[in-house]
Amino acid sequence: MADSVLTLAIDDADHDRLQKVLKNLCRQSEHAKALIEKELLTSEPADSEEASKDEKKTAPQGKKRPRYSVCEMCREEYDVTKNTDEACTFHDGELGPLEEFWIDTDEEVWGPIDCDENKLQFPKGFKWDCCRKFADSLGCQTGRHEENASEKKKGVKRYKWTY
Repeated sequence: MADSVLTLAIDDADHDRLQKVLKNLCRQSEHAKALIEKELLTSEPADSEEASKDEKKTAPQGKKRPRYSVCEMCREEYDVTKNTDEACTFHDGELGPLEEFWIDTDEEVWGPIDCDENKLQFPKGFKWDCCRKFADSLGCQTGRHEENASEKKKGVKRYKWTY
């Protein structure tokens, strides 16, 4: 019974609240800290195109780094230890509005057409220039996930972006 109530509380908890709870657990218990590190950190070297196989082999193995990152291309969280050449599906073009869809829309009255809110609410009103598919279509390219360095440096909260 208590486990199901705790599961509900975790599911309903705010993102910031969960971060505070985890940080407090790490401060209060070395055992809890070790368990959390095991889940959230890895000692595998960073994955980059510039790094040669020899550089990756000689990278310090004891140095810890975050196990999860947000991909620059697909904007989804991924496990850096499971990044393969087919792990990421993305569009490599620009997402633009379809004139015929918005023909009767007055931007002076309704605001700008080309905004995130409209892309989410009206995916059939936007197409990718790389494949001419609608905004909500699966990516037309595959490759390795690319770590989003700007988010990592700024400490930006990681929310899933979908169009």
